Amino acid sequence: MKRLGVFESSLRLKDHTHSFINKGGRVGELDFRFGGIGAPVNGLKAFATTSQLEIGDKIANAVALATSPVVKALFDFDAAMEDVRALDGISFSEWFLRKGGSRGSMTRMWDPIAYALGFIDCDHISARCMLTIFQLFAVRSEASVLRMCEGSPNTYLHEPILAYLKARGVTLHLNSRIQDLVYDTDASTGAPSRVKGLVLSGKANTEDGKEAGAAGGVGAAGEQRLFDCVVAACDVPGIQKLLPESFRKIQEFDNIYRLEAVPVTTVRSGRWGG
Repeated sequence: MKRLGVFESSLRLKDHTHSFINKGGRVGELDFRFGGIGAPVNGLKAFATTSQLEIGDKIANAVALATSPVVKALFDFDAAMEDVRALDGISFSEWFLRKGGSRGSMTRMWDPIAYALGFIDCDHISARCMLTIFQLFAVRSEASVLRMCEGSPNTYLHEPILAYLKARGVTLHLNSRIQDLVYDTDASTGAPSRVKGLVLSGKANTEDGKEAGAAGGVGAAGEQRLFDCVVAACDVPGIQKLLPESFRKIQEFDNIYRLEAVPVTTVRSGRWGG
């Protein structure tokens, strides 16, 4: 969005606080505002002064985080990240409780944060995911900043992106399902070796609503379209449907079918500041 020149106008800067809505309507906060002082000092202040945790939970939090790779990241970020990557196989709750953290702070603070990050609780999200975020909060003041879209995402996000792409000769085709991938295979293993195109379901519409025939780049059903490079940006169910069975001969692609998506419903109850 900064490249498009609409970062400040499309994404309104929110007060540097994170809010927790508790039972009964009580609001707790992590307030990172500290007179312009940034990470890690503003983060320490936010956790020390939050009303979301009792004093015992704050002490338990301090013990757990003080003995974590987060402290190491202040001096050697890359080395700390190596330690964090090794924690991908255990849940955050398992790691946190092992470090002296309390179940109370898990319920009142870390579960809401985990839901915001990955839509699952601390018993199911990996320690790697949570600690990566903590490290960014510790070393980069802007990592904990929140911004709100100024209005309709289509108006303030999608349209500037489309205008940028169209100015550079990009055509967007809609309502055309990908039936298959066009790819070369390894003669000895039969495994895919290079994706070079798509098989489309039929005629499509361009972004202006007009039907795109051969001149527009999409033709009859089952037509193969070849490209220099193919990038698939899909959710988990989407990529599982898109990949041909032969791709599962490659371990990295087969691992995709071990992933489980988390159903998400987003509700926007009001607009910040207005």
